[in-house]
Formats: sequence, structure tokens, C-alpha cells
Amino acid sequence: MGLLLPLIAQMAFYRHRKSNKLKDPVNAVYSYFVYVTALLVSLVAILFYQTTIRDIARPSYSFDYESAFQSRLLALRRNKLEHNENEVPRHGNLTNEQFEGLYDGVWPVIVPGGVDRWPALTKWSRDYFRGIYGRDYVTVSVFDRGIMEGVNWSVEDFLRQIDAGSSNQWTYLQDEHFLRQHDDLLEDIVPAPSLLSLDLLPLLPAKVRPWSSLFLWGSAYSRSPLHVDPLNWTGISALLHGKKRWRLFPPGQDNILQATNALRTRVPLNSVKYQSAIDAFGEYFQKNIRARFLEVEQYPGDLLIIPGGWFHQAFNEIPTLAISTQMITPKTAATFIEELCRGGDLNRSLPAWFPYMNIQRQMNIVGQRLNVDQNQTEFYFI
Repeated sequence: MGLLLPLIAQMAFYRHRKSNKLKDPVNAVYSYFVYVTALLVSLVAILFYQTTIRDIARPSYSFDYESAFQSRLLALRRNKLEHNENEVPRHGNLTNEQFEGLYDGVWPVIVPGGVDRWPALTKWSRDYFRGIYGRDYVTVSVFDRGIMEGVNWSVEDFLRQIDAGSSNQWTYLQDEHFLRQHDDLLEDIVPAPSLLSLDLLPLLPAKVRPWSSLFLWGSAYSRSPLHVDPLNWTGISALLHGKKRWRLFPPGQDNILQATNALRTRVPLNSVKYQSAIDAFGEYFQKNIRARFLEVEQYPGDLLIIPGGWFHQAFNEIPTLAISTQMITPKTAATFIEELCRGGDLNRSLPAWFPYMNIQRQMNIVGQRLNVDQNQTEFYFI
């Protein structure tokens, strides 16, 4: 349409010239007005066409990490703090303002006592789950001498294996639906951390909103794969019992980590799966991989916040119970939209004025245009 309008205007202008109507000043002004208007409309139409989902979905990480990192350094100086490139800070009583200025999208942080007010911290125990939910089934990964298998076990059967972890054999319960199926358990993990007030995901329709409250319970030696969280969201890990050791890798090391992005996962949104077959706690990594990473230990009550785009892996040193969730912040929303495009669920052109809307309106439009097949689900192992 944008290319057709100039052609129509040119033809009309040529006909006016041949009919000598341009000798009449009024007709001449009118013809020139129509011609210029058609050209302007064409320009707007072309710009509208260019500002589409195709442009937003270009295969580039749209969050300017370096610029945000420099902003973090300036914020640290203003607060008379220093940046330690080898440390995950422990920042107690972290406010939303401090999080946005110092960590959001840029650097991981642990909030000690971040979930101290959760009843689950003292209420959830093996006996509690065995007595009330022992016959309920959960999704468990079983590792046995290099072979990983996914199984459905009763909670009681899983708890029989919880103390049998070793370097060659371990079990890891990781279930995205268990807590959502038990409202009484969800009541034990409130109030939500105050940082979740920044989360934009509640602006999406409930049917396409990523699942929250991933239930994680692992034996000693159990671990996650080395991965980036789906849709480049900000990951949040709340530890209730046990001890986790994390290795977190700043962006830009995909080749070193031999990362792949050929697979997809559904959460329930379709997402590119960024992961590595390397075990960051294994012997091969220690001997052959020269990657920069931060290592941190997480204890009961700690809330660990992991920026999007960071590869990370968790290792459970002893039997460990945790809950994982996520959020999208205003600063990282553009990356989330890009990942929706790459995953294929956002496939319609966005309005030309989309980049100039406020973030709440952008998320509302994205939610209206998402195309998710609710019959296709796949577990995402964190």
C-alpha cells in the first residue's frame, strides 16, 4: 500500500497536466496538495510496515548490558559502595529503588531473610509432607551413573530416597504444578517478596502467564543443568531448607560454555532453550573450561535474584528444599518481548507507535496478541 499510493498520485498528477487543469491556480494547488498528501501517507505507511514484530525479533540481545552496568557503577559511587567483580553481594532489607539502581538486569544479589516471614520456612518438613501429601505424585529426575530419567513418584517414595544422594546417584523433585494444585501450600509462601511488586507478568492474561512457584526438593549432589532462564526473565530462588551452591556466568560467554539454542520449552509460553551440556561442578569443567563466573552459597531464608541472560547452575550440597519463581521488570521488558518473538508465540505486527507507549500498555498489547496452544506443555527443569 505504501508503494502503491505514490504511483496513484503520480498518475493523477499526470492526468491533470494533460487536461491543462493546472493552468487554473485553484486546480493546480489542489493537485499539488493531493500529490504531497499521498507521498506523506506513503511515508507513514512504510514506517508503519517497518515497525513490526519482525524488527523487534531481530536475533540480538536487546538489553544494553554494558550501559546498564555503567549505570550500576555510577549508582554504587553515589552510595559510596564498591563493585566487586568476583562477588554476589548480600544486601539485607533491599528496597525496590536499590534493586532497580544496583542490580536489575545487571548483577545477581542475595537478600538475606528475604522469606523469613513465610510459614513454609518452619512448617514444611519431611514429616509434614509425608503425612498430608505422601500419596500425591510429583515429577522427579533420577540420575544414575550418567543417565538421567524423568519419573513420576509419590511424595512418600521420593522421601525414601532423599538421603541416598551420591556423586553417581541422586534424585531431584522439580514440579511446576504441585504447589498450584494445593492452595493450602500456596498460603504458606506469602507474603510475596516486595520486589515482585515490580513484576509485569501479572499484566498478561492468566492463561498465558508463565507458571510460578516451581517446587524443588533435591538430595545431596543433585543439581540443575547449566542454563539461562526461559524468556530471559529475572529468576528468583527462595531457599527453605538445606544449602545450595551456585555458579553464575556473566553474559557473553556462550561459545566458551558450548551453549545451544536449538530446543524449545513451554512455560506455557514457547521459549528458546538456552542451555549447555557442561556440568559447571564437574571434572570436565574444572580441567577444560576457562569461563568467568561468580560462586555463592545460599542458606535457608535467603532470596537469590538472577538477572536474565546469565547462565547459572545450582548444586545441592545436602538435601535441599526451595521454591523458584520469576519476574519481568520494566528495564528488561524489551528482552522478554524479543524472546516471545523468537519462540513464535508473538507473530503479529505491533503498532507503529508501540515503542512510544508506556510499559503497561505495551504488555497489555503483547498479552492480547500472544498465540499459545494450551494443549502443549513441557516441563522446564531449572
